[in-house]
Amino acid sequence: MNADRRPRPRRGFSLMELTVVMAIMGVLVTLPVPTFRRALEQSKLDTAAGQLRSIWAAERFYRLENGVYGSMSDLAGARGGSLVDASLSASAGSTSYQYAITLGDDRLSFVATATHPDQPGGTGALTIDQDGTLTSTVTFDGAALTPSRETQP
Repeated sequence: MNADRRPRPRRGFSLMELTVVMAIMGVLVTLPVPTFRRALEQSKLDTAAGQLRSIWAAERFYRLENGVYGSMSDLAGARGGSLVDASLSASAGSTSYQYAITLGDDRLSFVATATHPDQPGGTGALTIDQDGTLTSTVTFDGAALTPSRETQP
């Protein structure tokens, strides 16, 4: 029997085996991406809801002291220190929500709004009124998003 005729053991992977493994790994890596994007958007929405609750509380303090509700600049420059972070009204053009306060004609009512930034997949706004009612019209990839904690402030 000739020793040169024995099959040699394989020492590597074929190109087809490597291609199949890479394709499977590619599919497994892309599976969690939509879930991650939605979780990231949910965290931004929860932050915006928290900011609106802070604005609501600041408006309540401002009204106790002045008898009327205040604008964003009134709250940022309130006597005795700022009631809200002045950077909230200066967030235009960023990736965070944009905040605004709309006062009623008599300044005895208000609606604070957090508008979703213009980014692919997401639209809408959060609002809170003088009664503390939080409303969400935010959608992401066609699905409605609501703040994780829907309780009154």
